[in-house]
Amino acid sequence: MKKKKSTLYNEFHTEVDEALNLVKTFYGLKSKLDKKYAFSIAELALLKIEAAWEQYLEDTFIEMIVSGKKTRSKRSFSYVKPMNRDIVRKIIYQGRDYSKWDYDDVQRKAIIYFKNGEPFMSGLRSVGQELKEITDVRNRIAHRSLHSEKQFKTVIQKRIGYVPKLTPGEFLLTFTGKNNDTYLAFYANILLNAGKRIHS
Repeated sequence: MKKKKSTLYNEFHTEVDEALNLVKTFYGLKSKLDKKYAFSIAELALLKIEAAWEQYLEDTFIEMIVSGKKTRSKRSFSYVKPMNRDIVRKIIYQGRDYSKWDYDDVQRKAIIYFKNGEPFMSGLRSVGQELKEITDVRNRIAHRSLHSEKQFKTVIQKRIGYVPKLTPGEFLLTFTGKNNDTYLAFYANILLNAGKRIHS
């Protein structure tokens, strides 16, 4: 089914709001529940937010290729001849069952499929480091490897200035010192703003 980019962005925004509201709702109950559950809920919220982000990127790529239209800003032009969504999905998946949508993969795909990689290159360029951080925190939630631990500690060092013993959930619920936001809200806003730049 064909969807406009604005619809795709609104669906993404709704999913991010739902994940953040899950955490806020829990905070309303927190006096009755153990703190460790709050940390687990924050981790689940980040996983939900990143899954929504990846789906938004994939759907937007496919829709832009299939529609064969330029964006409102006329920055993008697809090199791929418009075809149906299933074929485009197979091309983007490159023989796998899914496609990776981390920062480096998005850049590589954007350059392949769109003139100057637009609107993805300019939409993501200024937040590349934050997108990599989100992936590193997500990987620490999903994997307990030494590599994911090292990458996660690097994020904590950069953001907090030292490396206290924190779980990903504890880190996500730590306040950034800006706008009274937690790191979970900070990262969610990074993705929402990046999605808005791609959308416009």
